[in-house]
Amino acid sequence: MCVYNYFSFLDDALNERKICIDRVFNILDDLDPCQCTIMSYLILKKSNLFDMSETCAVITELINRYPKIYKYLSSVNSIDELNLNLKPAHIIYEIEPQLSNVLNLLSNKSQVGMDNFKYVITKLINHDLDTEFIGLFLIMIYINGLSQDDLYDLTISMKNSGKIYDYRKFFDNKKIIRRYPTGALSEKVALILPSMLAYMSKDFPLISTFVVAKSLSFTGGTWSKLGVIEGFRFPNPGEETMEVLKKCNIAMTVTKEDLCPADRILYGFRSNTGTVNSIPLAVSSIASKQIACPADLLLLDVRYGEGAFFERDDAIELTQHINHILKLEGFDVINSLIDMEQPNGSTVGNYLELCEAICIMKNDILPKFDLRGISEQKDIILKFFNEIMEHYFTAPEGSNWLDLGENIIENGNILNAFKELLLAHQVCSQEVESLINDPFKHFNLTKVVDIFPQKEGKLTKIHQKKLGNIINFRFLDNNECQRINLLINKRLGDDATPDHAICSVYSISSQIVTKEEYDEILSCFFIE
Repeated sequence: MCVYNYFSFLDDALNERKICIDRVFNILDDLDPCQCTIMSYLILKKSNLFDMSETCAVITELINRYPKIYKYLSSVNSIDELNLNLKPAHIIYEIEPQLSNVLNLLSNKSQVGMDNFKYVITKLINHDLDTEFIGLFLIMIYINGLSQDDLYDLTISMKNSGKIYDYRKFFDNKKIIRRYPTGALSEKVALILPSMLAYMSKDFPLISTFVVAKSLSFTGGTWSKLGVIEGFRFPNPGEETMEVLKKCNIAMTVTKEDLCPADRILYGFRSNTGTVNSIPLAVSSIASKQIACPADLLLLDVRYGEGAFFERDDAIELTQHINHILKLEGFDVINSLIDMEQPNGSTVGNYLELCEAICIMKNDILPKFDLRGISEQKDIILKFFNEIMEHYFTAPEGSNWLDLGENIIENGNILNAFKELLLAHQVCSQEVESLINDPFKHFNLTKVVDIFPQKEGKLTKIHQKKLGNIINFRFLDNNECQRINLLINKRLGDDATPDHAICSVYSISSQIVTKEEYDEILSCFFIE
């Protein structure tokens, strides 16, 4: 709940909306030093949203809670001019000159340089950076951006934070192919496409080290989705990954151990602080992972719009920067831009999205799922399959890759390949059969409540960011497991009436949804 409220503050501050000072004070107890540092910086930067007494009051409170904020803010802001009632502890801490210099360069939009980025990244992976510094580092890059040279230097510094795992030299007769997404709500390509390629790898010289990630901000990550399968193990980079590749030619890999540790650390901070939709931070994150684990071909799946992190123009800029860096590193790149005006599928949440993906692969589309969403999801997967295979391989005579991809799904070959993929990732055979046979029963997923609109009209918008934040942050148990998932029953333009549920809440633990929570979910659907 605390992160959810922090994101609301961040959105208001960045979009110049007035903020009630009481609302800020109400969430401070639940925030960490990194988030509080970002709040302090934004309150000073957006002081027009408060009167002077409010600004002084909240900055005083934040610094007295976390005295290191004072020194870091002092390096980029003239806060001594404010009437702050600070405790003596704020004068104790001293900043390393090089870190202070980095903040000054970012603040002035000056060149930071490789040496400075290398210094910061080295301290980051050695856990020798204050979170207050990390907060300022992220928010200033978010607001001020980076030059193309600095963007490259940051990316390479992150890549060099660990070892390079180049599997091409061990499989020199095969093409290493990968798809990587920029993130969006309810997209399940990485749960389905790997099994299609696994099946084709029996007859064509290809392997794939799919690099997947955890949930990021309001989106659900494939790491998190596969992580709900009991026993599923992402192999460590190196020998373990090669063993999985030998078994099924596909390895679902993550930034574990010494594979790009800087990104793994910053990824968590970006998600927690709401700085995900920074173009330079996203470019350096994506590109550093790719070149730390090189591939011959990358299909870059860039999403934009309501359900993604970027608007179209920003998505195009992001694509250009990633292409520039990866082509310098010898990658072939296929670019895809997809509008996320509404979710591709019918579900939001790790458990339900996995169920939906399995039902697609089984060709067993339950009445629960909207066929239009299923069809849209399949079309995207088949498009990607066609583009990947067509890039290196010629389809058998008399056929084409789109039809062959459709056949892989329809004749059950993809399901068999999915089973082999799960087994190769150490899921036991009983777990695999139970999951495939009835995923709803396997996870004990039951519907706990239907959400009904309060008026008639047409569904004109789904506030996907808010919906994702509700699922990812509003309803987490003590183990950070999603307590509810959503099944969306309507698509944009559909008629909505008070006697037909617009969405349904599912839970693995018979979660009770309060009236406040019910209304909060309903508020994500706009009926006009």
